[in-house]
Amino acid sequence: MIFITQGRYTEHAMEGMLAKPEDRTPALNQLLERAGARLIDAYWTMGESDFLVIVEAENEHEWMKVLALTASTGGLCDLKTMVAISTADGKKAFEGAKALKESFHPAGED
Repeated sequence: MIFITQGRYTEHAMEGMLAKPEDRTPALNQLLERAGARLIDAYWTMGESDFLVIVEAENEHEWMKVLALTASTGGLCDLKTMVAISTADGKKAFEGAKALKESFHPAGED
């Protein structure tokens, strides 16, 4: 599964990065490898969030344990995660919905 997570760094984390600038990608890669996940890409973002990461993990439980650990350090906040579905898989979902359409009717209609 592909997960896209956005979030913000806490003031404490920003102070630490200002005092000792570093690229956290190697640390994130190491953590993800140990968790059985893979970093696809990571970005700094400007606006509502400070960062965006795109990760591949076996399932939501595997990604959630990484999020729980990293959030527990106090350096991250306002995490928001979306599941990304490939366009090919999206097409399959719509084909399945089309097949189900004949057996479904909206509420109040027979």
